[in-house]
Amino acid sequence: MIKRKNDRNTNKNDPVDYWLSSTDVMTALLLIILLIMMLLMLYIVRIPEEEYTDPYNGDEYEEYDEKEDDEDNGYEQDYEYDGEYDDNYKYKEEVTGGGDGQAEEEGEYEEIPEDIIGDGDGKDKTAVFVMVVDEETGTTIKEKGLTFELYSGQKGLKTLYTYYPVKTGYTKYETTLEGTFYLPEKIPLGNYELHGLNAPKGYDNAENISFTITESLDWSEAYKVTVEMAPSKNSIAIVVKDSSTGDPIPDVSFEVVAAENIITADGTVRYHQGYVIEQLTTDASGYAESSRLYLGKYSLRQSTVPPFYAGMTESVGVEVEQKGSSVSANAETIKLQKTAATIQLVDELYENLTLDSASFQITCANNPAASQTMETDSSGEIYLTELEKNTIYRVKQTSSQKGYGYAKDLSFKVDERGLINGQPYATYSLYNRILRVSIGAQDRFFRNQVSEVNLALFDEKGTLVDSWNSTGVAKTIEGLAPGSYYLLTSGKEESRVDIEIQDQAEIQEFNTFVLTNMDFAVIIAVFLFIVFVFAMIIILIRRNLRARKEMETPEE
Repeated sequence: MIKRKNDRNTNKNDPVDYWLSSTDVMTALLLIILLIMMLLMLYIVRIPEEEYTDPYNGDEYEEYDEKEDDEDNGYEQDYEYDGEYDDNYKYKEEVTGGGDGQAEEEGEYEEIPEDIIGDGDGKDKTAVFVMVVDEETGTTIKEKGLTFELYSGQKGLKTLYTYYPVKTGYTKYETTLEGTFYLPEKIPLGNYELHGLNAPKGYDNAENISFTITESLDWSEAYKVTVEMAPSKNSIAIVVKDSSTGDPIPDVSFEVVAAENIITADGTVRYHQGYVIEQLTTDASGYAESSRLYLGKYSLRQSTVPPFYAGMTESVGVEVEQKGSSVSANAETIKLQKTAATIQLVDELYENLTLDSASFQITCANNPAASQTMETDSSGEIYLTELEKNTIYRVKQTSSQKGYGYAKDLSFKVDERGLINGQPYATYSLYNRILRVSIGAQDRFFRNQVSEVNLALFDEKGTLVDSWNSTGVAKTIEGLAPGSYYLLTSGKEESRVDIEIQDQAEIQEFNTFVLTNMDFAVIIAVFLFIVFVFAMIIILIRRNLRARKEMETPEE
């Protein structure tokens, strides 16, 4: 067995070493005394080591108890505490007066004299929480990226820091998706101003927010700064004019209707789609302007129609946009058209042939005394305007060009909005019919028109209607009345051809047939051909008979 050199139990007969045991006891006592002294030192010093959540990075940083110098920007921050924090993170001001060293009761603050509220140079500090809200509803505008700067009294732009994982300076602070943010570090008591650099869509930039911090607050109960932003608004302006003359039209009213759900960035529905917000009425200059409206799409729906004008068939779409440099809204020009109707008189067969100088009687059902007579112009048209609403107009032809029959009567209604068949303007075509007869002389064989043939047309009473010599082209006679007629060639009764003229727009064709030299030539040619054919037949028959006779004669 191997024995340890200094093992006291190896040999019971060895003498006891009392100095070795005394040394062990003294060493233990010294260690205990040293530990007690270290605990006492820690109790005396009591270095605060509170940790706070970095509101930007979501990590933790430790608040420093020493002065830190930033070599890059010369920034110096004093983090030395003059007092202490209780369990509820309530700051307790150390009382130095009276020499008794006693602190105020827990949970109470010593009122800070106004003369120490300055530009944020104090030692006491407060956490600051900023939230952006709608000025009208008080609802938080949940939008990320709204940027602000912090100014401290007369010192100007203030830089704040985070310290984890490295010291980082900030001069601009942005909202989170919740529309809020914390300043990255506590700031000393004093006067401050928050300056907004941008605004959500549909909002105006906020005014500078001034606030004064007079007490120390921790992150859990941070000093709240509310930034109120006003939703942007603008007006709708219109000018109503006559579409033809450009003259202003007064006393025209329009309803302003939300063309969509008008929603601001705080999520509030200001107007539901279809909601009628207000009514605009034009003044003597044809101008009207709405109240200030939230940004979005609207429509103008005409509600009153001035006399003799037609109501608009569709609403006018407008968009309220954020006001720019212009103080007043840009006016939307709206043109109104007078109720009107054009009546055109045309030939029933040839629609491109218009008829002028035809007379019409125009009668208004609501006011028969206002009837008038009008004639078609060089374009065969009459133009009706200054028409009253909610009435029926009748148009009756009273005269036409020679030989033409009258058109059927026309009636149309102007409704309560000045529309004809749903439109502000209507066009009607009226037709006049004239009978057209084509008469000619044709040869009998080729049916070609021939010339130098005397033709005469008589009515059923034997009255001569017209007489002429053919020219190789059939003659068209217009304006005949429907009925029975007959045609004579060269005045010979035996050549009479009876014709019946119908009441129709299409041209009616009639022809008489005469023998011409060409016809005689054809007859002679046909006769000679027939003779030739008969001669050939006779020759063939004779040859056939001779051949048979030769075959029947016996040989000698």
